[in-house]
Amino acid sequence: AEVGDGTEGVPANYTGAQLEMKFKGQYLLDFLNAADKVSVDLFFKGVSDPVLMQDGEFMNVVMGMR
Repeated sequence: AEVGDGTEGVPANYTGAQLEMKFKGQYLLDFLNAADKVSVDLFFKGVSDPVLMQDGEFMNVVMGMR
């Protein structure tokens, strides 16, 4: 396995203070591949809190990386 840095942006409807969070990409891809919707909901409290991801049927909680 290769190790490196990467950055990816996704379009989002978001209101509130600007956040920058880092996740292991595979965790997000696993959820998005299981989701049966074009859009999903992400619920944030703060950069050091877990993120709840939902698509109406599936739910996932992911901790950000420091």
